[in-house]
Amino acid sequence: NIVEEETKLTPLHYAAKNGRLDAVQFLYGKKVALNAIDKFGRTPLYMAVLQKQGAIVQFLLEKQANPNVCCQCKTTAVSKAAEYGDKKMLTQLLEAGAAWNTDNVDGESPKQLAARNGHGLPWDIFESEQREKLVEAAANGDIEHVGQLIRLGVDPTERPDNSMSALETACAYGRADVVKFLLYDASVGAGTALDRIKSMGGITVIHEAARKGHTDVVVLLLGAGLAPDSRDADSMTALHRAAARGQKDVVELLLRADSSMIDARGLNDATPLHQAALQGRGDMVTFLLGK
Repeated sequence: NIVEEETKLTPLHYAAKNGRLDAVQFLYGKKVALNAIDKFGRTPLYMAVLQKQGAIVQFLLEKQANPNVCCQCKTTAVSKAAEYGDKKMLTQLLEAGAAWNTDNVDGESPKQLAARNGHGLPWDIFESEQREKLVEAAANGDIEHVGQLIRLGVDPTERPDNSMSALETACAYGRADVVKFLLYDASVGAGTALDRIKSMGGITVIHEAARKGHTDVVVLLLGAGLAPDSRDADSMTALHRAAARGQKDVVELLLRADSSMIDARGLNDATPLHQAALQGRGDMVTFLLGK
């Protein structure tokens, strides 16, 4: 671990900076310090990003180099990759655990640095891809990946193009654990669970959960303060939607929450009973007539 006295640079810094992957690999084999910092706070990984040495960035990340490195001005490796418009390097850093919601001493985020240097579009594409990953993780019920992406800076209130938000997706797929995480985990943000519902999907998330028969999700949404008489764009309640699909367990749950909803009027003045009859749900019609 040889260190220059004045600059605090190590041989690994120089190898990374100059694109010498063979030397980087050799030095790694000699157990040198991966995260050694020079007098400006830069590590070998940071130097590799600075010089656009993608292969070395990948190697150092694979060997567990700290991805959340920054110089004295608090400009992170992610910020430098964004400044260069290097989407591949951004993805490498993010997948290694780098945060992307940071600001340097001038208050500039990676997104702002990308835009200032003419790389707004690559950043927007990168950002959209991360939102898509969040939605996919929510659909799969992968709560660990959902949490990781949010902690790294992916905004759960944003939707990928022509898609649902993570909360809407979790509700539609019946991923109760993910719904609970999005509503209550501190890493998601401030505000009440109801505030989060309104910002991450809107009140109609309960309609989709009810329609699909996801009782446990409906319980969570009601417990978060979402009113059982919430209306969608067609002035329908969740009870209308559940009755139309013959979701008896959800219908019973919603009626326990507010029995008056059995007479709620929606599109074309229809009640939940009308919706059940219209969709040929004989068992549901019989059930509702008994209420």
